Amino acid sequence: MSAIHETCSHCGLRYEKEMGFFYGAMYVSYMLNIALFVTSIVAYFLLLDQYISGTLLMSIYIAITVILVPVYYRLSRTIWLNFFNSYAPEKRGVK
Repeated sequence: MSAIHETCSHCGLRYEKEMGFFYGAMYVSYMLNIALFVTSIVAYFLLLDQYISGTLLMSIYIAITVILVPVYYRLSRTIWLNFFNSYAPEKRGVK
């Protein structure tokens, strides 16, 4: 993974407010993973129950989860950061 910048190159916003600021992003990542799991289970019982076994579904789910780890990592940090910072370009002199 590439290093995460300390500040925004465009507006100068400092991303990490304090040491350990992004620990809360773990909960966001957990939420995203639970949403994927629930969606997978519902889709399985509504659409795929007759065609594939539950074991195959779990194998596919685990593979997708492992593949999405980098996506969840960045996305959860972005969502967590947006809980505490609002985008207001007029306040930062950016148009």
